Amino acid sequence: MEKFVYILDRPAEKSIEDFKTIVLGAVVETLRAQGASQITINIADLGEQVSESAPQRIIGPCENIGAAIEFWHDCLDRRAPIEACFEAVSDKFIGYLVTESVPQACERDWA
Repeated sequence: MEKFVYILDRPAEKSIEDFKTIVLGAVVETLRAQGASQITINIADLGEQVSESAPQRIIGPCENIGAAIEFWHDCLDRRAPIEACFEAVSDKFIGYLVTESVPQACERDWA
């Protein structure tokens, strides 16, 4: 299993609510259909509130970020259909293959 993290930009013509509906609907359906598991999605829906209370918070184009999506998938080489889905709903996306270990139970057979 391999862990992926993707950052999706929200298209300028889409409202936060419309983008949220697309991501939590069609994108999640695609992820599940392609075998993704342990899906976590963070929608950037508090940007205006954060900007008003802390205008100097982050330097850079953070207002373009629409969602951060992380999931586990069985094979890096089978990500094309997932990335095609991201390309269809986002102006731009960036993906990361994450090195993460998950401890597995093992029986102690030594004295």
